[in-house]
Amino acid sequence: MSQTTMDNGDCVDLIRNGVAVGMDDDELLGLFEQVKKTRQALEHKQGGVDNIERALQEAVAQAGDRQILEAAAKKRALALQATARLKSVDYVLSTFAGQEEKGLSTLLVGSNYAKDSTRFSVDAQQLSLGGHYVGGLLADITALGDTHLELFRRGVMDGDVARALWALDNPEAKAFKGPKEAAEVAGIIHKWQEKARGDANLSGALIGKLPGYIVRQSHNRSKLRRAGFEAWRSFLTEGGESGTPLLDWEKIQDGTLTTDQQRRDFLYAAFNHITVGRENPQTPNSLSGMKASTVGNIAIKMSQERVLHFADADAWASYNSQFGVGNLREAVINGLMSSAQSTALMRALGPSPQHNFNSIVNDVRSALYTRGDTDGVARLDNARRALSNQIKEVDGSLNFEGNASAAAIGRTIRMWQNMTKLGKVLMSSFSDIPLFSGEFAYQGRSFFGSMLEGMGGMLKGRGTVEQQKILSQLGVFFDGMAADVTARFSGDELPGRMTRMQNIFFKLNGLQWWTDTWRKSAALMMSHDLALDRALDWPALSMQRKRLLSMYGIDAERWEIIRSGETRAADGRDYLTPDAVNDVSDNVLADYLKRQGQDATPARLDNLRFDLQNQLRTMIRDRLDFAVLTPDGKTRSYVRQGTAAGTGVGEALRFVMQFKSFPLAFMQKTMGREFIGRANEGKGAAFLNFSRLFLMTTLFGYGSMTAKEWLAGKTPRIPEDAESFKKIAMAAAAQGGGLGIYGDFLFGEANRMGGGFGNTILGPTLGGTITDVENLYKRLRDGDSVAQTATRAVINATPGNNLWWFRTGFDYAIGYSLFESMKPGFYARTKRRVERENNQTFWMRPIGVN
Repeated sequence: MSQTTMDNGDCVDLIRNGVAVGMDDDELLGLFEQVKKTRQALEHKQGGVDNIERALQEAVAQAGDRQILEAAAKKRALALQATARLKSVDYVLSTFAGQEEKGLSTLLVGSNYAKDSTRFSVDAQQLSLGGHYVGGLLADITALGDTHLELFRRGVMDGDVARALWALDNPEAKAFKGPKEAAEVAGIIHKWQEKARGDANLSGALIGKLPGYIVRQSHNRSKLRRAGFEAWRSFLTEGGESGTPLLDWEKIQDGTLTTDQQRRDFLYAAFNHITVGRENPQTPNSLSGMKASTVGNIAIKMSQERVLHFADADAWASYNSQFGVGNLREAVINGLMSSAQSTALMRALGPSPQHNFNSIVNDVRSALYTRGDTDGVARLDNARRALSNQIKEVDGSLNFEGNASAAAIGRTIRMWQNMTKLGKVLMSSFSDIPLFSGEFAYQGRSFFGSMLEGMGGMLKGRGTVEQQKILSQLGVFFDGMAADVTARFSGDELPGRMTRMQNIFFKLNGLQWWTDTWRKSAALMMSHDLALDRALDWPALSMQRKRLLSMYGIDAERWEIIRSGETRAADGRDYLTPDAVNDVSDNVLADYLKRQGQDATPARLDNLRFDLQNQLRTMIRDRLDFAVLTPDGKTRSYVRQGTAAGTGVGEALRFVMQFKSFPLAFMQKTMGREFIGRANEGKGAAFLNFSRLFLMTTLFGYGSMTAKEWLAGKTPRIPEDAESFKKIAMAAAAQGGGLGIYGDFLFGEANRMGGGFGNTILGPTLGGTITDVENLYKRLRDGDSVAQTATRAVINATPGNNLWWFRTGFDYAIGYSLFESMKPGFYARTKRRVERENNQTFWMRPIGVN
């Protein structure tokens, strides 16, 4: 049959007689339009040759398979949406009767109530799943050897690794003949990317396996916005300095974009999608053959991440260098974390989570209205703003900045503040020790026994390779290897070079080592405790263990399944890890499903296995952030109030709230756990446990103060009377976190990060400027020269100036002598001021100063 005789009727007949059995009219029309595009592309490429019928028949079969698959995905997505909606509404109305607005918040960011699944939130699941992917990736690369890990971290073989990834499962690519190390690292990356893809598809996505896939393409939105669409398009289509086009148009949209205008429209839609999170309204559905209603907006977004197909690995690397993160390691990790975020959202709220959550809120409100609960309706309406802020934290919508330049400037300033203010944060972290013990006391362990075991684990460093494999199964990885450790204290996440600079800074001040070792100890202790409890059935478990398991949705029946799995051994001890569920037979899982009134289909078995692993991993990962206190999604929603970086209000909040995430997390998580999470123990138990924790954090806060003052060459602050004792005790409580931000307000001269009252209220940037002006006035008033004051201001504004091991040596070897040369008597005036304000003296004398 020739080109001219192959009309629309022939296409329809091919569809009806071939692959359209069971399709409704809309699905048939969609397939027909796909076939028309395929036919046009074939005609353009083959120039009317007589074998077009055969080629078209093959294309129709492939398109039909996809159309049928999408029809099935549509039905599945609707079922997942409805299931998540009904389950969530029932949970809120039953578990949080009379507190429905808190139940809705619990779905998103968790709560401290000792009730069913109160900590099994979207936010907790995202962290757990992301930790599993990234931790597994890093553990597997570490197991290959230190050389492989160093190559991956430093990026010296990024090009070779990208080429090796390109060659995997790609029949069009030549066999990779580069370094063996690059091929082995690529194999590990590919393994975990496939794991993330499989989990996403299991949860409602429809992501195909693409040959030549390297990593989820990273896009630096700030760079794209500064360059503009035309420069971006030109780079993709003309290749920049190389002059070689970067895209493979044969693979984009199945090769149906054949004209310059079609390709331009596609890229324009992609540019808008990447930079502002949505396509151009004039070009709807231009990035995918699927409608968003087919599999849901999150699922479709995950599929659309792969719409830009590059010609080869070098083309991908060129784009990543120009408009991506510029580093393969960060691209891989960012891709895995993004996949985890979306997968957890879909599992909790369905393939269209934002829309579904709004429906859940409305359903709960309707139920309250029908009951005549006007107070409940009013509470829910008042909570809508907070709920909106919380879902923005977990759905990633805050990542789309207002003004890219303003956001970049703001982040740079806050980064600078981090590296000029947090040099002694290791000493400020001493109160992590009682906080660590307080969490394990909540889990039923001895307060002081867990403190000693944690300190012993700290002395052993980051652990053996076997321990790191255990940690990866628990969803734990070391911040110093992959993440931004400043998030613990600043609540601000900084991409690219800024993150790398800060990681170097926090490596130099010891915070990376401190955080990693305590997190390692906490995770291994929890896993070992579970291994010991594995011998006990549900009634024999302690009250604390049953309470904890229940808060993550693990009941008696699910515990029986989990404990039937095998433990893992490392360093002579047994550990119960989530992959123990893989040891459980399908028959055991099938029996459980039958008791729940469900058929044991392969899909349900896979989902149950995933759920059990996810619950156990989320429990350990979430409690880890209580043991080594870290702000969570709820804390961030308080700090950012649903505002994006780069907006006026968003930037103002980020500046004012810098360094306040930690004290807010203390109040929201630690105090919430002690007073709300212990409700089933009685008010007396909550008061006694918090009193012990408060006293210990105060004691360790005094230790932090003393350590920093000793490093500064000052004697400890010793109380001489009741008034001085009160002042020192309250300052120690603020330093230790016991009073949180309230202590900072009351005793600003000794806040946790070493700032003052102005810093506490207005943040370190604006408040710090006011404090600097005040100090300038005081020093000039007390006799210091302008040169001395200006020199000290420059030193204090230099990143790394107050690193605890550097500043003391600098001051006593150079600083005091320098200031003394500018105006004699500087050291004597400083001594008098310290004696007058804090009743302290100096135990060390500067070099060259009499």
